[in-house]
Amino acid sequence: MTVPEPTASSTPVVSWAATDDLVDLTGPLRRYVASLVRDQHDVDDVVQETLIRMWEVTQRLEVETLSAYAFTVARNIVLTRARSESTARRHMPKLLDLNEPVRPDESAVTAEARHALASALASLAPERRAALVARDMHRRPLAELAEQQNVTPNVLASQLHRTRALLRLDYLLALRRVTLPTTSCRPVLLAISAGNRRQQTVLKAGDHLATCRTCAELAPPLISRDRALAGLVPWLPLGALHGKIEGLIRRHPRSSISTAAAATVLAAAGVTAAVTSPPAPAPPPAAVAAPTTTETTAAPTPAPSALNAVPNVTVDAQPLVAEPGRLAAVAGRGANAASARVQAVPADEGFWVGKDDARIWVQFVGSAESPVQVKVGQLLTFTARVTANTPSFLSRVGLDVDGGRAELERDGYHLQVDPRAVRVVG
Repeated sequence: MTVPEPTASSTPVVSWAATDDLVDLTGPLRRYVASLVRDQHDVDDVVQETLIRMWEVTQRLEVETLSAYAFTVARNIVLTRARSESTARRHMPKLLDLNEPVRPDESAVTAEARHALASALASLAPERRAALVARDMHRRPLAELAEQQNVTPNVLASQLHRTRALLRLDYLLALRRVTLPTTSCRPVLLAISAGNRRQQTVLKAGDHLATCRTCAELAPPLISRDRALAGLVPWLPLGALHGKIEGLIRRHPRSSISTAAAATVLAAAGVTAAVTSPPAPAPPPAAVAAPTTTETTAAPTPAPSALNAVPNVTVDAQPLVAEPGRLAAVAGRGANAASARVQAVPADEGFWVGKDDARIWVQFVGSAESPVQVKVGQLLTFTARVTANTPSFLSRVGLDVDGGRAELERDGYHLQVDPRAVRVVG
C-alpha cells in the first residue's frame, strides 16, 4: 500500500519565527488563564488547547494580531468549559436514579410502624382524629377547621397540640410494645410529650423518671420528637440518665402547635386507609393495664404566627416567621441560624432551611467558594442578613415550580450568607 506524500494544502508550513512567537506567548497566557480558573490542571489544559489553535492560524496573522487573538481564544475556551460544567451539574440529578429496591428489613420496619400508627390513631376520639388528619395530612387552614367546629383558632390549635402529644405517646407504646407498670406513668409521659412544664412540676416527673426504668427509657424519644429513637435504634443506657433526666426535662422548651413529628409519621407510614378505617387496637394485658387518663391541664397556646416559624432561625433573639409581613418587618437585620436543617437544595448557590410548612431560602453571596457541600438533612450554623427579593435575583436563582419559585416570590425576602461562614454541625 502506497502512502501519499503530504501536500502543502494538508500540512501547514510554520516558520521558526512563528514558533518562537508562540513560545513567547506561553508565559503571559499561563498567567492570564490562572487569573480566570482555580485548578492548576485546568490552566495547563486551556493553555495547551490555545497553543494548538494558534498553531493552526499562525501563518495568517501578524505578530501583534497573534498576541491579541491568543488571549481572546483562551478566554473563550474558559467560558465554554465553565458553561459546559454548569450545565452538567444542573442536569446531573436528572440522570441519576436514586430509588433503591426495598430491603426485607425496611419492609418489616415499615409494617411495624404502620401497625403501631394505626393502633395509636384508633385510640383517638373520632373528632380529634379527623381534625388532626385534616390539618397535618391535607394541610387545611386552621381558621377553616376552627369555623367548621365552631371554635376559635386558638382553641383548636391547643386541641391539636394535645392530640399530637397523645398520638406520639400511644405510637411509641405500640411500636415498642410496652406496658406501663404503674398508673402514674401515663400522665407523666403525656406531660413530657406535650412539653407541659407546669404539669411536669405538678406530677413530679423528674422524681418519677429517676425511679421508673420504663418511663426513663421512653422519655428521650418523646423529648427529642425523633421517630428513629422510637424503636429503630438501641435503647439508651440508663446509667447517667437517671441523674440527669430531671434537668433535661425542665430545660425542654414548650413545643409549638406545628409539630413536625406527627405529620412525618403520618406521611412516612402511608396509612391513609388506616386513618379512615383503623383496626381495633389490641387490648393490653389485664395484669398491668395502662390507665386511660388524659391530660388535666391545657397546654399553653402559642401565637398563630408560630405555625410559620422557621426552626432554629432567629432575628434579634426572636423566631424568624416565614410570612411576607413578618419578614418585611425585619428586612436588613441579621439572622442567626443554630443547627438549622437543610430542607431542599434545588439550586447550585442556594437552598431551603426549615421544614415543609415553615422554611426560608438561603442564598450564597460573594465570589468565594463554599468549603461546605450543602446536602439535604444537614444541620447548619451561620449568620445571614434578611434581604428583599429583586426581579434580577429571582431570575438569577433559576428556581422552577418544583423547586419552590412561587413560594420564594410570595415570601418576598431571603437570607444572604457568606459561604465561608457556613458550618455543618450535624
